[in-house]
Amino acid sequence: MKKKNGQLLWIPLWIDKWIFGSTRIELEPDERSVWVDLMALAAKDLGFIRANETTPYYARQLSGLLNITEELLARTIKKCLEVDKLTMNEKGIIYLTNWDGFQLSERYKRRIKKREKENTITDGNPFWDKVSVLCPKKFRKMASKNNMVRLNRLIAAYFIDRCLKEEEEVHHLDGNENNNYPKNLILFGNHSDHQKFHWNHDINIIWDGRKETEETISALYAELTASDATNRHTREYKEENIKNRIEYNIKHIVGFTPLLKEVIDYLNLKVGTSYRSSTPKTKSLISARLNDGFCLNDFKRVIDVKVAEWKDDPEMSKFLRPETLFGTKFESYLQQKDPEEFNPYPKLPPKQKDDLGIAKSDTIQSITDFAGLKDGE
Repeated sequence: MKKKNGQLLWIPLWIDKWIFGSTRIELEPDERSVWVDLMALAAKDLGFIRANETTPYYARQLSGLLNITEELLARTIKKCLEVDKLTMNEKGIIYLTNWDGFQLSERYKRRIKKREKENTITDGNPFWDKVSVLCPKKFRKMASKNNMVRLNRLIAAYFIDRCLKEEEEVHHLDGNENNNYPKNLILFGNHSDHQKFHWNHDINIIWDGRKETEETISALYAELTASDATNRHTREYKEENIKNRIEYNIKHIVGFTPLLKEVIDYLNLKVGTSYRSSTPKTKSLISARLNDGFCLNDFKRVIDVKVAEWKDDPEMSKFLRPETLFGTKFESYLQQKDPEEFNPYPKLPPKQKDDLGIAKSDTIQSITDFAGLKDGE
């Protein structure tokens, strides 16, 4: 079994080879325990025992990692090198000589795969394999920013008839997190209860999917698929409506295309960019603002205001783009102060003068000149 980065989660230790094999003769009892530690460490790096790809472990570093003495470590490695259990290159990096022998055979892998398939709890419906779906309105609090929700959490929420709390966790009985069949799910109140379940402790289960009947699951499936289809239809309808609105503006609003070009040309002139007026997203934004009742002068004013405010700011100048300027905050930008009021260097107050009519900031210099003191004197 492997993790995504290639590390093994476990390695096979064949019973007969361990009890009756050569290792029991070649190594002393304390050395055999170190050998097992070295095998486990090598499994984290595909057979290598090293600090990184070019650096070996120092003796003190490795003995500290395994919590053994340096003498025991050196003695074990020396014997393993002599009997060809380990190989060491010129850099001092150690490798398990027979690393391939510690891999599961293809036959055994197929057997494990078959066993996992037999233990999988599902009805074969591919719908339960989905990771996330569009969130129904009833559970909108659980949705992400793009209105999606994880299917396993949505299923649990449906059966307990409320939104799940953030700390509540859903457990997959067969270990396959992509299998969201209701009978494969259990809901725990928090992460601690979830971990206790793995260690066979008696804990409070909020919802147990194993107790659901085929009738309730069928009803849930019908409701989820209907809700998913409705949400998708709504989203597609909105996208189609935006597209139709743009086409309508192009055909029916007099001067729409010249206005669109003039707005983008004005933005490019002020910012020094090269945005195109033919981009669908840009057309959609300007069209939406026109439908809100704004005109050409409004677009130019927003550009002037934000250019004066953001152009010399390295952090904000990147937002001088159609997507930001002509989006949903367009009206608030329009209501901002005039560009000339964004001077980052406000005028200093007039110099205050003393009783003799000399500016206070010039007083010291004036006294110096009066005393006849100059540089070098």
